[in-house]
Amino acid sequence: MYFLSIGKFMRNDNLIGLHLLLNIIQEVLVLEMINRDKKKDTNFHRYGNNEKLPDLLDFNKLNYDDKHSLLDYIENLGRHYDRRVATHFPQYESRFEALKISIDASYDALK
Repeated sequence: MYFLSIGKFMRNDNLIGLHLLLNIIQEVLVLEMINRDKKKDTNFHRYGNNEKLPDLLDFNKLNYDDKHSLLDYIENLGRHYDRRVATHFPQYESRFEALKISIDASYDALK
């Protein structure tokens, strides 16, 4: 989804790019909930814990008109996701380097 989202945004297909990015954000939120549950040693939440969302999910930083800002947002999201998955699933093999190559190529295309 990262690669598809980047490709769509780079071609200014912002509707599909954002749709894919929102799916990625949803996956990040799921990992955050898993992390919270492990820290609290529960998966039952009757009351909210007033959790603060990670700064990387700050939608004010999501500006699809500024491709550099958008790529930074996706890179930070991808790095966080990759680290969080590796924390919870030791058998996971990082895919972030492949994402970074795609992001760097997209930066180069903007020059």
